[in-house]
Amino acid sequence: MNSRLRKLFPLFEKQGIDALLVSSWPNVTYLSGFRNIESWIVVSPKGLYFITDSRYSEQARREAKGFEILLRDEQNVFEITARLMKKWKFRKLGFEAPIVTHSFYLGLEKALGRDRIKATADLVESLREIKDADEIIKIKRSAEVAVRGFH
Repeated sequence: MNSRLRKLFPLFEKQGIDALLVSSWPNVTYLSGFRNIESWIVVSPKGLYFITDSRYSEQARREAKGFEILLRDEQNVFEITARLMKKWKFRKLGFEAPIVTHSFYLGLEKALGRDRIKATADLVESLREIKDADEIIKIKRSAEVAVRGFH
């Protein structure tokens, strides 16, 4: 498990959730390492699940280290998430309210029930504000390239 996830899990208790469905692609990349679209992750201290379709399965296996890859070719995100909730006996699933559409919310509500989902905001974004050593190195390199390009 990476250090970003280890920082995220302590926030769950305060939010009253057992797991978090991450839908924002920048947040998926931040937590999993996967660099593409059409992806969701369900994370909890009990398991890490990466949901995508078969077009991205090889890339997901390479980039989303430590995650179990679940393909949504035969089930949708809601059905897969409901299955995980049942498997791990999770009581409450957090979802990223600021980026979830109303129709996505309705899909979650239908699959899980209103009492089993909870709107959250800025859990991952609050972690992204403080850059780790690797991010600082990448920012410095990018600035150096930009300066060279400018000159």
